[in-house]
Amino acid sequence: MRFGGRVLRCAVVLLAVVPQARAERLPLRVYTTADGLGSTFIERVVRDSRGFLWFCTREGLSRFDGYRFVTYGQADGLPNAAVNDIVESRPGEYWIATNGGGVCRFRPGAGAARFETFRTGSTVVSNRVNVLLHDRSGRVWAGSDDELFVNEGPESTRFREVPVASHSGILSLLQDREGGLWIGTGKGLVHLLTDGVGAIRYTLRPRLEADPVQALMVDREGKIWLGHAEGLMTFVPPPASQSRNRDSAPMLVGARWYSRADGLPSDDVIDLLQRRDGGIWVSTEKGLASVGPAGVRVHGKFEGVGHLSKGLAEDSAGNLWFGSSGGAVRWLAGGFSSFTSSEVPGLTEPLSLLETRNGELLIVDSNWTVRWFGNGAFHAEQPNLPVAPAPLWGNQGALLDRSGDFWIPTRLGLHRFTGISGISDLRTRQPVVYGRRQGLPDDMVYRLFEDSKGRLWIGTRALPGADSRPGYIPGLVSWDRASWSFRMYPASGGLEPLKRPSAFCEDRNGGVWIGFSEGGLARFHDGRLTRITSAEAVSDGMIWALYLDDAGRLWIGSANGGVARVDDPAAARPRMKRYTLQEGLSSNYVRAITQDRWGRIYLATARGVNRLDPSTDRVIRYTTQDGLANDFVTTAFRDRQGVLWFGTREGLSRLEPRPDVPETPPPVYIAGLRVGGSVLPVSQIGQKKIVGLELPASQSVLEIDFLGLGFHMGERLRYQFRLEGADADWGAPTEQRTTHYARVAPGRYRFQVRAVSATGLTSAEPAVVAFTVLPPLWRRGWFIALVTALALMAAYALHHYRLARVLEIERVRSRIATDLHDDIGAGLSRVVILSEVAKQQIESGQNANAALNQIGESARELIDGMSDVVWSIDPRHDSLEDVVWRIRAFASDVLESRGIAFDFDAPAELENVRLTPEQRRHIFLICKEAVNNATRHAGCASVRLSFQLTDHELLGRIHDDGRGFAAGTENAGHGVENMRARAESLGGSFELDSAPGRGTFLTFRVPL
Repeated sequence: MRFGGRVLRCAVVLLAVVPQARAERLPLRVYTTADGLGSTFIERVVRDSRGFLWFCTREGLSRFDGYRFVTYGQADGLPNAAVNDIVESRPGEYWIATNGGGVCRFRPGAGAARFETFRTGSTVVSNRVNVLLHDRSGRVWAGSDDELFVNEGPESTRFREVPVASHSGILSLLQDREGGLWIGTGKGLVHLLTDGVGAIRYTLRPRLEADPVQALMVDREGKIWLGHAEGLMTFVPPPASQSRNRDSAPMLVGARWYSRADGLPSDDVIDLLQRRDGGIWVSTEKGLASVGPAGVRVHGKFEGVGHLSKGLAEDSAGNLWFGSSGGAVRWLAGGFSSFTSSEVPGLTEPLSLLETRNGELLIVDSNWTVRWFGNGAFHAEQPNLPVAPAPLWGNQGALLDRSGDFWIPTRLGLHRFTGISGISDLRTRQPVVYGRRQGLPDDMVYRLFEDSKGRLWIGTRALPGADSRPGYIPGLVSWDRASWSFRMYPASGGLEPLKRPSAFCEDRNGGVWIGFSEGGLARFHDGRLTRITSAEAVSDGMIWALYLDDAGRLWIGSANGGVARVDDPAAARPRMKRYTLQEGLSSNYVRAITQDRWGRIYLATARGVNRLDPSTDRVIRYTTQDGLANDFVTTAFRDRQGVLWFGTREGLSRLEPRPDVPETPPPVYIAGLRVGGSVLPVSQIGQKKIVGLELPASQSVLEIDFLGLGFHMGERLRYQFRLEGADADWGAPTEQRTTHYARVAPGRYRFQVRAVSATGLTSAEPAVVAFTVLPPLWRRGWFIALVTALALMAAYALHHYRLARVLEIERVRSRIATDLHDDIGAGLSRVVILSEVAKQQIESGQNANAALNQIGESARELIDGMSDVVWSIDPRHDSLEDVVWRIRAFASDVLESRGIAFDFDAPAELENVRLTPEQRRHIFLICKEAVNNATRHAGCASVRLSFQLTDHELLGRIHDDGRGFAAGTENAGHGVENMRARAESLGGSFELDSAPGRGTFLTFRVPL
């Protein structure tokens, strides 16, 4: 955003240095606290390596980028509000001299501005630092009101005193080409030698015991310029070898003084500057001057801005800046100088601009006063008019024809002053008057134009009822010099809508173009008037201006349609190219047109002057900020020296156009960054690149500020930006300095921005913010990989489970088949055999009871076996509780039927433990086998059976008080091995402890 300001409205008196000086308002602009400056009292102006301007003020340090100020004060860390000087030690690091707080180092890196304070002495006087110098070895020198101090380098944390000023104060510092340090003190000049051993003192022009050296500068040739309270001095510094010779007092070679006698505005020289063109500029107490081979040239004595300060600087566009007690002043390079009623008393709005045969500029203002410049001043004459003149509309009001006659339109006819030898004759000469009686259609005349044949074209009022010749184009008439007769033109053949001419122009083919106040164009050629009806013709609205440029192109300015260009005005159906707001004009209301010697077109509009380059179609806008007297511009004229003049509502402005020089591409920086409403740290002076940002998907709202440095005349930097990863190309140029992105999709992005100058030049390197918007948790790679792995694992587990179930079922089927084959089948075979035995015994008359008893016993065993098989595969009995209680029931039946005491113990939480069919079967069979063994072989009186759950494990114990046996003997049989195999098949263990005479202890463990 460009901060508002005011063009300096002060009288600028140019001293009589050249024969033709004139009172004019220079293209100056004053910036004050209203524009953002810390204070209007400027101590110094400094330009840094990036192109920023720094203003040392009484109330803080202000930075300017061409558009806005940023000010740092004590609240930001400055030790004292009054700042006297600033120096850049390396890119991004500044040293600041304060008036009582010593020196502070400013590192405007990312985050809050950081100020580090260094005391330069132990007293208040020694901490009032006036000037700083960063030498080529990296040291920082500080000159105070007391003495000189030095900081040895970036790692040093203190300033040490270098006593050279004898407590007279340090006013200026300079390092020459050989590295020697020159010190301007309140009592003369001191040369601190390069070896640092000693110093040489020079007395220059003592005044009341003071010899103040207020400014020092070395030019490109190595010569030193010295600003003194008694004038300006130049000299060649002595060689280092001569300076080291203490025996021979060195002389200041080629010393020369300049004073008011040589043309300086004042002897009190306070600052010096060598500009990029090599010119030496001098700031004095009473104005500015430049010194060159031709001597001293005074550029101004400035009133209304206060005393000038030590602030002389040149920005990247070549504009001159100087400080004062009334603000920071910019002298625009190549800007408009202006004349208003303040500079030219009585001057009103210039409505007609002419030039005499000898090149004098004539200005006819709204009071019909004719002014011209001569003998160093503007002169005015009031023409001898018996009646009040008609209102003028622009350049084609008054006319000075080729014969030297002066024509003035009035309310009561056209007045012609003939035979005049000078403008002063207008006051005394009696004019010839032309009105209705002489052939004009109306007495009120507005427009005048003379073509190449000497024919005079006239536009009159043509109000309804005022035209005495109906059937003709209202208001249009020509006067033939040879016949001294007036001619009107019939309103037929499509010319009927045309009324009241408002502009005239002649093309190279001799055709006279006529624009009309109610819209429309006509062309007179070969004695015939035709209306221009091209499809590209200017829109409805008054035609204010017609202009033929040096290339033979016709330019048409209107009240509503901007400006149109006709490349071939002689064509039967001319084609037009239009320029409007859309093409970059500041206004579609174009009052006047002119051009410079380089073919660039200047449009006088209701919003300043627009410069249009036909070769590129680029538009540069000029306003009061560039020196125009007023933004409403009504007339335009180029004199024979190529100077352009513009009449405005508040005076006359003058421009000396310059050829376009190669511009430096405008730099651009990232100035601010906000993510999801949170401010991220960015350097105070901007950053070229910000990389490595990672934004969560929930905070993908991004706001980016950027700035470009633009100081050129008419400069209105625009910006193009794009988001790589989302935008295919650069966006349209815009003046906004902030862009906003909401809900950026996950991905990698590079935001790029570049500045675009008024001439279309773009930044050599865009500023970049590289960032990544992280996807939501469920879209991140590791999460997808994890979910995929879990899904695969689940699929595998499901497959493994299904396979295990299939295998388990297969094992159950195989076991059932085995059980049916081995147990049930064997039992049935035994029943069959016993049945045959019983049959034979009965047939032979033998007693078959024994065989029948065995058949019954076998049948009962078969029933029990079938019951066990069915129970083991029944899913209703898959809890450990069911298994334990079945074991208890079996043991109770078997043991109690034999008179064996039975003791059983099991925990209550067994019902919550689920078992597989294999687990149920093997646990039951282990216990069954143990009970059967105790019943059949132990000869015991009691059996104890107990279960216990520990760490997801079932612990079973079976103890009888029988005879026992020695482990490993035949009495052990295969039952023990079967029990051990069953426990181990379930992943558990089996232990047996027995000895003759003490019973048997069985322990098995099964993981659950």
